Amino acid sequence: MRTARPRPRADTLGHTLHPLIGRRVEDVASGRTGTLRAVVNTPTRTPIGTRTVRLAYLLPDGGGVEWTTDPDNLREITA
Repeated sequence: MRTARPRPRADTLGHTLHPLIGRRVEDVASGRTGTLRAVVNTPTRTPIGTRTVRLAYLLPDGGGVEWTTDPDNLREITA
């Protein structure tokens, strides 16, 4: 059984604070790079009810369609 991580405080839209918002990051799960735009607590339906999932929204380098990933998959690009 997994223990629940404490969730960061969220505003009324579900946006949470994250130290990398506005910075260039790599999504290590996909290998893509972009700018972290937001981290949001999103209610998600499951067969046994609703649970909250944290999603990071990233804007790809050069523009395009945002994508989402788990915030734990982010690594800051420093160079």
